[in-house]
Amino acid sequence: MIRLISTQDAPWGVPIVLEVITDPVEIAKEREQSVAFHRNDSWLREHYAEVIPDAKGRYLAVAGREAFIADTSSEAIALATSAHPDDQGMIIRYISPHRGPKIYANRG
Repeated sequence: MIRLISTQDAPWGVPIVLEVITDPVEIAKEREQSVAFHRNDSWLREHYAEVIPDAKGRYLAVAGREAFIADTSSEAIALATSAHPDDQGMIIRYISPHRGPKIYANRG
């Protein structure tokens, strides 16, 4: 397994460090997290049409194949974590209330 190490406040031009992980325990933990994430992602894809109408303009967290909707990301994470503290594959997203493509162009 290869891990990317970087700091959020690092200026551009700072080298990126990659580590090769060979510890079987760390690799197993990463695989568990990946499986949990894909399980939640699959659930969200199957139930997207049911969940989205209530989530527009709010934050959606998915953990334990269950949706949690809140006004802030920290609230959504807290709801999901309290219901499924062992789920390491949580998904958190802001659901835009707008339909269609988003255009981020210079408007000035």
